[in-house]
Amino acid sequence: MLPSGRRYSLTASSSYPESLTLSSGASVSSFEASETEEWITTSDGYQLYTRVYRPVHRDPCAILVLVHGFGEHSDRYAPLCRRFTHVGVQVYTYDQRGYGKTGLRSKRPGHTYGFDTLTNDLSFICSRAYNANIPTVIFGHALGAVVALSYLTSPLHRLPVAGLICQASAMLTNTDLHPPKLAVSLGHLAAKVLKTLTISANVLPEYLTRDKRVVADFISSKYNYEIGSLQCLSDLLRRGSMLLDRKSLQLDCPVLITHGDNDLITPHAGSIQLFEKLPYDMDKELKIYRGCYHERK
Repeated sequence: MLPSGRRYSLTASSSYPESLTLSSGASVSSFEASETEEWITTSDGYQLYTRVYRPVHRDPCAILVLVHGFGEHSDRYAPLCRRFTHVGVQVYTYDQRGYGKTGLRSKRPGHTYGFDTLTNDLSFICSRAYNANIPTVIFGHALGAVVALSYLTSPLHRLPVAGLICQASAMLTNTDLHPPKLAVSLGHLAAKVLKTLTISANVLPEYLTRDKRVVADFISSKYNYEIGSLQCLSDLLRRGSMLLDRKSLQLDCPVLITHGDNDLITPHAGSIQLFEKLPYDMDKELKIYRGCYHERK
């Protein structure tokens, strides 16, 4: 069923546009960027790994805050970030709690300390990235898209945001990957007591893409780990649906939603529902890419 509303397209393409993909085969040597890595401390004393990509030969025309997905880390997006700097976009990335370098330093990989904490962290990052003279756009992939939506619909959202990009949003998750319903229900209950207990998320790297180079890179990196604490997984299964259950989602910025219709991790039906949940008359666009997996072809 095709969604109602403005600017929907089903794109007969074997991959996402190059500007919105993680391509291990990309030649990034031609995309110069000034890159700064820094550990920053949140108000509750937690350390986050961050990396900022700045254009070299021009002043930035926009700021992009990039929020990665479940089980991965922000440095996977380096080729994409360097492409953005090539056209004058300054990019702020960070490893979310429980993942990447942040998760390893915390000694509790896979534990995110609750979804509200992830939303607080994004608010903190946005405040650091903000420049009153340059528009800010948030790019969220999968879990990162849900974190971004949670932030933009919360009282924490005080600074202006010029746009939101939701790629392969985790509004829904593939029920074929879930344990039996009884186990899921018990897991939600256990998450209230055994919050930090980590288990496998049962997501194979091959579900990301058909590109064997990207899969091999994902497997070889110690900063990717497909585990989550009971609290993290409980939040992941619930938060997207909670947003979709709202009567409407009021956002004060344009929204671009992209998804592959062969996504084996987060079904594209969730992005269609998200598009329909947004007000009819707002500036929104949905692009569904035929044959694409969670990240690309």
